[in-house]
Amino acid sequence: MRIVVTNLPPCPSPPLRSLPQELKWDLAAWRAEEEAKLAGGQAKAAVAESLEAGFEALAADGGAGWDLLGRLLAYKPTDRWERVY
Repeated sequence: MRIVVTNLPPCPSPPLRSLPQELKWDLAAWRAEEEAKLAGGQAKAAVAESLEAGFEALAADGGAGWDLLGRLLAYKPTDRWERVY
């Protein structure tokens, strides 16, 4: 399977960097926190646009992108997808 995402604006400061340290690899908690920041207008304009575009792309096709990202970032290796060649 090959996933190609085009026309997304670059993210000036990658928000996923805070995921492992602050939220112990809990993608759902990170997503809720970031969505709350967006709804409250707390995110900087450039970051907000990037997050909104990224969240929209991940939510496409019934949230398949969120599912994939969650499996790839799972803390326990047994919860991650295996590499298939």
